[in-house]
Amino acid sequence: MILKLAIKNIFSRKSSFVIIFFIAFSISVLVLTNSIFDSTEHGIQETYTSSFTGDLVIRPKFETPISLLGDETPVTGTFTDNPILTPYEEICDLLNEFSEIKYFNPQISGFVALDFKGRKFPAIIFGTETEKYLKIMHAIKIEKGFPYESGKKGIMLSTQIANKIGAGIGSDIQFIVAEGLSARIRTAPITAIYSYPIENSIFDELVIISPDVARELLDINAMYSGNTIVLEQEMEDLLQTFDMENLFEDATDVDGIKKDDFSFKEIESVKENDEDFSTTWNFIVCRLHDSNDTKKLIKLLNKKFKNNGWNVEAVNWRNAAGSNALYLYFLRLILNVGIFIVLIAGFIVINNTLVINILDRTREIGTMRAIGTSKAFVCFECMAETMIISIIAGIIGCVLGMIFSGIISACHIPLTNSFLRQLFGGNFIITAMTFSNLIKSFIVSLVIGMIAWLYPVHTALKTNPVTAMQGVK
Repeated sequence: MILKLAIKNIFSRKSSFVIIFFIAFSISVLVLTNSIFDSTEHGIQETYTSSFTGDLVIRPKFETPISLLGDETPVTGTFTDNPILTPYEEICDLLNEFSEIKYFNPQISGFVALDFKGRKFPAIIFGTETEKYLKIMHAIKIEKGFPYESGKKGIMLSTQIANKIGAGIGSDIQFIVAEGLSARIRTAPITAIYSYPIENSIFDELVIISPDVARELLDINAMYSGNTIVLEQEMEDLLQTFDMENLFEDATDVDGIKKDDFSFKEIESVKENDEDFSTTWNFIVCRLHDSNDTKKLIKLLNKKFKNNGWNVEAVNWRNAAGSNALYLYFLRLILNVGIFIVLIAGFIVINNTLVINILDRTREIGTMRAIGTSKAFVCFECMAETMIISIIAGIIGCVLGMIFSGIISACHIPLTNSFLRQLFGGNFIITAMTFSNLIKSFIVSLVIGMIAWLYPVHTALKTNPVTAMQGVK
């Protein structure tokens, strides 16, 4: 009875259609803006995880939080050396136990000066082996040359840096690290030039370099585990026969030793596919099979680290990227707040329209009360009308929002601003429509309906029925 009467009242008044239009339009704008915001969030994340950070990073706990770029809060004008990740081998063994992890790869990070033909530029070096690194950072595209081989000196430059300094494949680049009055200088050849999917100021400073050169530059002692090599049984038996305390007891001076007097056998690695056996690294970067597992895995890993007493932690891509990603996040947050304020103003107008719609019916409500209609019936009837309007408007608004979102994506609107390219993770505006976005927008429409009928109905019911019938409010 109440529902039938509510539907009849809605379609008998033209003002109902105007209200539905206003609400539907506002909900469609909300759906569209949310899809754009979801796109920027996904765009930033995809850009960083596929080019720079991976899905999660294992890093040492330090006095101040560190990112893959190092300590970004200098106090004395110099950057703090990154701490070494320990215990490295035990951490790797633990990571191997998780099937969610597809790849993980260690790296060293540090700040240096890049010198080519007398021109110096600041740079951030990532010392790592390239095989797994390029699988984790799958957005990196090799434009010229080939990644440097394991155990050999080499560097990989981005196209932006290569064009900036005028270097090409085979060019020798000097790296300089100042240490007091002296400096450490190392040289390595360019073996590959690569590109990132979008422009980013941080990416323009990154140089991928062989880990041995990075350790020498950053004055990191390369330590190796005794468990990383195995000897053949014949050599083990020979070593066991030596009396190490009296090994040189009968030694005599000789004029020289010929190299041909000894033969050396190649030592095999226990860890298959591990190209660098050093245990001195700053970070471990991980790629997951499903990035949706990141949050849960970080929580589980940190619990394991704490139980084992290891002074390390797992962090997400945003923390690993450092201040640059946080800067983009806060700018996006400010943009969201601005849009939210505009939408709130629009919803207030809509709410006032619904309030006026019910207040204009004070005479009708008074007549209903005069003929014996209960207050509860009037309340439920007004609530039913408002909720039906809100539901219809919410559905129409969500559909319109999806259509608008699809049109914008299909138009491939180009982005000429580098900041917007970073936000959207590409060169065009691409909206990301999600089911949760639609549900949230539809709930907003229902909330508007719930709020809009409370005050006016309460006011109308307080009015004397006789006075209401006379049209006095």
